[in-house]
Amino acid sequence: YQRRVHGGKAPFNLFDQTQNTMTNIRLYVRRVFITDEFKDLLPRYLNFIKGVVDSDDLPLNVSRELLQESRILKIIKKKLIRKALAMIKEIADADEKAEEEAEEKDKEEKATKEDSETEKEGKDEEKGKEDEDEEDEDDD
Repeated sequence: YQRRVHGGKAPFNLFDQTQNTMTNIRLYVRRVFITDEFKDLLPRYLNFIKGVVDSDDLPLNVSRELLQESRILKIIKKKLIRKALAMIKEIADADEKAEEEAEEKDKEEKATKEDSETEKEGKDEEKGKEDEDEEDEDDD
């Protein structure tokens, strides 16, 4: 299972009103292709999702009319929506966590840089004091 995230571009027909059937979800029953034309399997706001549903609960000789009235298909619809929203939330949480980690890393790098600059200044001051002490000893 791989999740691919493409650039931030939405499909050109994301909000196209003329497309009544969605061909993004393909329905299989026991690994036999049944259909990929659904009107209400996913809400329109999730029409960018593509995937495969393989069900052992539906009969193989299922007709399109039976699919429209199937109780099992209604359950599949609910589970698909929940799964899609959960995956979107998971991706958002992962992005948020990555941002927080990047910010924390930047803070640590900045603090390390400031510490090294302070340490360098301290060494320069010590060296300057040592040079002054040597000059004072030479004067005596």
